Formats: sequence, structure tokens, C-alpha cells
Amino acid sequence: MNETIEGRLFRVIAVQQGVPVESVGLDTPFIELGVDSLDAINIVFAAEEEFGVTLPDKQLVSVRTPREFLQVLCLRLTPPMDF
Repeated sequence: MNETIEGRLFRVIAVQQGVPVESVGLDTPFIELGVDSLDAINIVFAAEEEFGVTLPDKQLVSVRTPREFLQVLCLRLTPPMDF
């Protein structure tokens, strides 16, 4: 199965939040998914494990949607990816 980066991230978010993956969209605010500060930390850890990267805290502070998270993530992938 050749899943996209976007799809993998949506799955990580959905699993961490206990919501259907279909409820996660690029511009769905994390607050609508019930993400609080502890959930955000868990999502970051799960994404780091899923993608084998370390995500910089400074860049994640202002992230409010999966699209913004994906932008930070894609910069850390080797080689850097666009989505």
C-alpha cells in the first residue's frame, strides 16, 4: 500500500484523537477535532515516530490545522517534500 504523506498524517491524527479519518481535512482546525495541548504533544510524538523525523517545537507552536502541520513535516523529510 502506497499511502500519501497527507493520508498518513490524517491517520495519525485520527488515531490519536479517536475520530474517523474522514473527519480530518487539511483545513479542519485542530480545535474542531478536540485537540488540546496534551493531545497536540501526543500527535507530534506519533507523527515523529510514523515519519522517522524530529519536528522543531518552535515551528509547531503556531500550527492550528493539519495543513500547517504538514508544511512543517514536509520540510523535515529527506528529501524535503511538497504536498
